[in-house]
Amino acid sequence: MTRMLRHLDEELYAQYGSLCLYGVTDDCLEFRDNVSESYHAYVTVHLEAWDTEPPELGADWRPIERTEFTAVTGVIQMGVVEDGGHDFLIGPPLFEQRRGPGRPHVQRAS
Repeated sequence: MTRMLRHLDEELYAQYGSLCLYGVTDDCLEFRDNVSESYHAYVTVHLEAWDTEPPELGADWRPIERTEFTAVTGVIQMGVVEDGGHDFLIGPPLFEQRRGPGRPHVQRAS
């Protein structure tokens, strides 16, 4: 049985259509929305942590990007270079997050 462990909703100011993911082995793992026409805008970010692979997304979500990463401390944070969001616990230190084809890691509501 799959269950969501926790979630976080917050509004962040995206610059040039992109946000960074902090707390991973890369300094700033960037997610860019190439479809959006807004270069600078507030966006709603919804993060979820699941105990197993999450269920399929609903039709109201549009995939942004897929990636794999390793969380250095098990805590990540979305933001931009000058400002970050709240800490979000995804798992233990050096936790590897992988998603298969068709399972986007970062999504934005349509």
